[in-house]
Amino acid sequence: MTSISNDLIEVGVDPLAGGRISSLRIAGRERLVVDRSRGPIGWGFYVMAPWAGRMRHGELRFGGSTYRVPCDLPPHAIHGTTYASEWTIDDVTNSSIVARCSFGKTWPFEGFVRHTMTVDDDTLRLVLELHASEAMPAQLGWHPWFARPASVDHSFRAMYVRSDDGIPTGELIEPTPGPHDDCFVGPLSSPRVTFDDGMTIELHSDCDHWVVYDEQSHGLCVEPQSGPPNGVNDSPEIVMANSSVRKTFDLTCVGYPQIG
Repeated sequence: MTSISNDLIEVGVDPLAGGRISSLRIAGRERLVVDRSRGPIGWGFYVMAPWAGRMRHGELRFGGSTYRVPCDLPPHAIHGTTYASEWTIDDVTNSSIVARCSFGKTWPFEGFVRHTMTVDDDTLRLVLELHASEAMPAQLGWHPWFARPASVDHSFRAMYVRSDDGIPTGELIEPTPGPHDDCFVGPLSSPRVTFDDGMTIELHSDCDHWVVYDEQSHGLCVEPQSGPPNGVNDSPEIVMANSSVRKTFDLTCVGYPQIG
């Protein structure tokens, strides 16, 4: 494991476990689900690429062709290919880690992602870049598992209607009360995660979709994504050959535990 830290934030990255942030200690306490027995999609804080969320039946349609990718959460494929791949650490300083991963043989197009993780005062700054060697549909996102006891405070303009198979239908409605496994758009304020000791983390991203998953008792997820689940088919962003797309995600401490 490779690590960086400052006086407030300690980050551990495991390149053999999907390049994920395997530990995020803030104010001396672990803030992530770190139980690896929950399987590769159930712990830590990982990148989703070259698509985010569910892909219906593991079927990718592009350029008049249909491709199949493994359905790792049947009946769908989920969260891309890089969360279960080995990453390469390209650079480490006292405050930042740069890691890289190709898309692997199960994705039909060539390219890679680069993830830069930096601790900066009270903020963990993440920059994710997708580099395409050939034209492809793509999405980017992050999937943090925040450890409970914790709660999420969020306010969005709209929420996607979800079909029986868990894929958004494309219809947007006024958000309904949780718990959620839903995709939202139009944040009216920055989502916040608050832990039982008073630590509050505010989430900022230039991704335009957010998935909130808070149905589990052991952890909750607030996931910025560049499109909705199955968006790689329904509303794809096309990245042209030898070009790239870049997204950012900042986690800033805005409330601190009471001491004494």
